[in-house]
Amino acid sequence: MKFKPGLSILLLLSGICAFGQHPWTLSECIEYANAHNIQIRRTELQADAAREDLLQAKMNLLPDLNAGFGRTYSFGRQVNPGTNEYTENNFIYDSYAVTSNLVLFNGLRNYHRIRQNQFRTLAAIQQVEVEKMEKTLSIVAAFLQILYQKEMVAMTRAQLEATQFQTDRTRTLVGAGKIAEGGLLELLAQLANEKLNVTKEENQLKLSFLNLVQLLDLDSVAGFEIFSPEPLDSENQQAIPAVNVVYADALEFFPHIRMAEYQLQAEKMNLKMQHGRLSPQLVLSGSFYTLYSDYYGTNGADYPYGDQFRDNLAQSAEIGLSVPIFNRGEVSRDISLARISLEDSKYLLEQTKQVLFKEIQQACNDAGLAREKFKAAEEAVSSSRESFSYTEESYNLGVVGSVEYSLAKNNLIRAESQLLQARYEVIFAWMILNFYRGKSIEL
Repeated sequence: MKFKPGLSILLLLSGICAFGQHPWTLSECIEYANAHNIQIRRTELQADAAREDLLQAKMNLLPDLNAGFGRTYSFGRQVNPGTNEYTENNFIYDSYAVTSNLVLFNGLRNYHRIRQNQFRTLAAIQQVEVEKMEKTLSIVAAFLQILYQKEMVAMTRAQLEATQFQTDRTRTLVGAGKIAEGGLLELLAQLANEKLNVTKEENQLKLSFLNLVQLLDLDSVAGFEIFSPEPLDSENQQAIPAVNVVYADALEFFPHIRMAEYQLQAEKMNLKMQHGRLSPQLVLSGSFYTLYSDYYGTNGADYPYGDQFRDNLAQSAEIGLSVPIFNRGEVSRDISLARISLEDSKYLLEQTKQVLFKEIQQACNDAGLAREKFKAAEEAVSSSRESFSYTEESYNLGVVGSVEYSLAKNNLIRAESQLLQARYEVIFAWMILNFYRGKSIEL
């Protein structure tokens, strides 16, 4: 295919335009990551491989069917298979065979192998859900971080504008000789500090965008934007649910638990399958065969190939019984290893439940602490605003100096920043609790 640079550039530009057509919502970010993340795709391939193993386990219940052909060159005194007589002549004979074998009984190993692969397939499917769930949490945290940083940038810019206005006013008063120049210098230092804060928050916002773009495995931040919903409500007055209630909800659907449960069931089937190796094996075999020899018949009389092929057709059927007596301890060892794997799977399930319970404990505790922190931050902002309003009014009247003004302004900036942070901590904590309860994550 001939490379067309003009067409390629056009397609690239059209892709970039489509990429920046509209801001991404949280749901779109999650859906995109679930569809394009490499780790999720690899996990899905592992689930596909498990399905293939399950199909093969089922196919093992069917008889096999094989066809074979062989040509033999014979020299010296031998029995001619065509005539069943000794001959000292050199001869060639061809043999054809179609064979089939069917396992009638082998200690139910085939059945248990099917059950084992069914549980392994279910566990692999749950592993996909685990990967999607963990990716979803990462994207939610990154998305909220961007919203938080956007508000931080807007807040620091508003503070900068207010300080710029106060600085311009003070510069006018200094020019008129009404106040000393030291007050202006103090405000200029405050203004420079707030410009630095704006730059820091803008840089942090860029880093937050980069983090989300990398989670989505996108090539560039250019043109990427997220949808900012209405101001998120952090005034959640619902009672924080009990840990046991959330834990009971999580046990019903959490893929980590389901995957461990399926793995446990698969190990139970593996133990039964290993025990089946102690049982006799009963196999039904059948064959359909014929042959041709170039020295067939009395005194080497001519016997055409096709006639020999037809006349020598034969069939056979056989039932074979194999009884295991001694296998150098291999079966006993494999049974012991299967028991160990089963016990390990039990511990894994209990450990997974313990980890989940502790995570829910932490989530409930974080929700309570975040709510208390938010209430305290609200009170701090209310007090700081009153204090700054009084100080600003006094500064405008010349009652207090620029040092007191800057101190009150910095206290307000700090209180508002802490309130904004506390608000998003409350929002994220409640989203995590809803996540553990199986509710959809929405903004």
